[in-house]
Amino acid sequence: MQDDAIIRPKCPGEWPKSPKLAFMIGSPADLSDALSKAGLTRKHGRTFLNSRLYFDPDGPVPLCIAGPFIGAPYAVILLETLIAWGVKQVVFFGWCGSLHADVAIGDLVVPTIAHVADGTSPNYLSSPKNDRISLPSADLNAQILSGCRQKGLACHAGPIWTTDAVFRETPDLINQYKAKGRWRLKWKLPPCLRPVVFAVLKFQQSLRFQTNCTR
Repeated sequence: MQDDAIIRPKCPGEWPKSPKLAFMIGSPADLSDALSKAGLTRKHGRTFLNSRLYFDPDGPVPLCIAGPFIGAPYAVILLETLIAWGVKQVVFFGWCGSLHADVAIGDLVVPTIAHVADGTSPNYLSSPKNDRISLPSADLNAQILSGCRQKGLACHAGPIWTTDAVFRETPDLINQYKAKGRWRLKWKLPPCLRPVVFAVLKFQQSLRFQTNCTR
């Protein structure tokens, strides 16, 4: 949130004190699975703009889960509202496609850098806008990778390319990014990584691979 912004995010006054950790989950199916694993049910949910926010202030794990949603403009509205509520760490879980054949469907991808080609994220870049590079939280990144290894999950770490225009990609464009080493293509939600630098938060994305673009 910018100090001189005309419209400022605000959470409802009846919300309880926020947890420090939030999961933002794009897909309804992934959201349902996450709620089950976290022991959260419908009674723990409340309206969160066009999505739902699930949180049990008396639960054993101090976290909240928000979703489902799609698109960076809306995702940033949710994210900024969570920041205003008091959340300090955010992990996004969503879907992506791959630019290389070494990633199998169902594998997890932990981005180490985002090469921004969407329209929302440049508004949050702290570096010059022609840089168009965004970085995640190094410590959250390490925690997620360590957790995946402990659970024996197939997980890849590397750069991603973010885009709005999923129906406007061409073989030539994909080959350009492959040649530059941007080997993960995020479909559903551009990175929103810079808002958390802007707000002194920690943010990390975990992406489940859905589509192979190598052919």
